[in-house]
Amino acid sequence: MIGGEGRGQANLVAVAVALVLLTSVLGASLAVAESVLVGATTERDPADRHAASTLAARFVDDAPASYPQNVVPNRSLTAGSVVSLAPVVENATVRVELGERTLFERGDPSGGATVHRGVLVATPQSRTATVDLATNDTLTLSHRTDRVELVVDPEANTTVRTVRVNDRIVLHNETGVSGEASVATSRFRETELTFEAENQTTANGTVEVSYTSLAVEPTTLVVTVDV
Repeated sequence: MIGGEGRGQANLVAVAVALVLLTSVLGASLAVAESVLVGATTERDPADRHAASTLAARFVDDAPASYPQNVVPNRSLTAGSVVSLAPVVENATVRVELGERTLFERGDPSGGATVHRGVLVATPQSRTATVDLATNDTLTLSHRTDRVELVVDPEANTTVRTVRVNDRIVLHNETGVSGEASVATSRFRETELTFEAENQTTANGTVEVSYTSLAVEPTTLVVTVDV
């Protein structure tokens, strides 16, 4: 027969064993829960980052072919254009920022992944110049461009036979070059136009030159996606 003191000790042992078992079960449960949470985060974050990286890269690659590398236009985006660039974000919440401008936002993607990419944002600028053939036969453009529009207007006593871009013949006619013409140039080097008349010393007339250059400014492209 167990006395009161013995029963008390037995009860204490039982309680201690129960606490040990409860602690073990609780610890195992927390470990499982933490494992599930980490697994879910690991599975979600790479998908978000992949989607954000894909959209950022394709936004930059979608710039006009004439633009230098890593130069992007200052443009707006629509849901259709975003999905066209990166179908992986079709059902995702998305935000695309270019410097201080928000180009596109759908939902709240703050719980997703954000990708930052340094770019140059380009703003087209129209420029014109006039060449007086009586005083000049060359013109060096003040800004780089990939195409120049010309209006050659010689007077009756003048025959412009050849037009050169950096010593490369782009227009030639023995009976005379006149009227409108479009010639290709390079954004990667300075452009010098030369107009060769039959008798340069007595040449008269004008050439109107127009072109579009790019004013570029460094900024940051920020893409946030939560799939």
